[in-house]
Amino acid sequence: IGVGGMGEVYKARHVHLGAFRCIKVVKPTLLADEAYRQRFLREARMATQIHHPNLAAVHDFSILADGTSYMVAEFIDGTTVRQWETANGRFPLPLAIEVTVQVLAGLDHIHRRGLLHRDVSADNVMLSFDAEDNLLVKIIDLGVAKDVRSSSDGDGDTTQVGVFMGNPKYMSPEQLGELDEGESLDGRTDLYSLGVVLYEMLTGVPPFVARTPSGYIVKHLTEAPRTFQEADPTLDLPAGVEAVVQRALEKNRARRHSSARSFAETLAPFGAR
Repeated sequence: IGVGGMGEVYKARHVHLGAFRCIKVVKPTLLADEAYRQRFLREARMATQIHHPNLAAVHDFSILADGTSYMVAEFIDGTTVRQWETANGRFPLPLAIEVTVQVLAGLDHIHRRGLLHRDVSADNVMLSFDAEDNLLVKIIDLGVAKDVRSSSDGDGDTTQVGVFMGNPKYMSPEQLGELDEGESLDGRTDLYSLGVVLYEMLTGVPPFVARTPSGYIVKHLTEAPRTFQEADPTLDLPAGVEAVVQRALEKNRARRHSSARSFAETLAPFGAR
């Protein structure tokens, strides 16, 4: 059902339970590096201990003798933010706010446990419905999560084999290396990435446009995001919404929302069920 830089994702049915699951098979070449192998094990172990309505559950993981590894996660019968936008265009403001607030609830849960997601994107936010037909938003791919309490990752967000953890289109300046010596990533990197997602939901286009990953990296590090007027002159949104989004996209993380809860509280006045 999907393929990415880290491997392939399959839909499977549990032989005994009859329930559907997602199985993510990680490229063997990534686990050839011992540092990444140990990191995968540590992060997968953490992911299985996280339980929240807005986070896709990770059920199991393993590394086989031939070097193949896999992670078993909850299967979500829904659509990603990117798929919804491709089919329907811009998100109505109330829907965009509701999606963002639910994502922030999931991020708040992992941030308070000392974890970061590091790969929040329009492809990693799923829209579905609960048993009462209410919108239920889930963050997927928690297996990339990082324990910020651990200092054993060496060079931060790249592995020993130089693989970036995340999508350059959504990565914060500090995730791309814009950190002073002695500083480390914190939850505000995920808030920046979610700011990009929210910008796209409201305007229908990204805050930065580039043709290559390196092009996005340069723009995240050096350029201010486009204003909503520059992105789409026909937009008609309440005063103040853009300021909330642009604050999430501040290059200096000290100027961003301080936490997922703070971000959600700032958005609340613009929301409607």
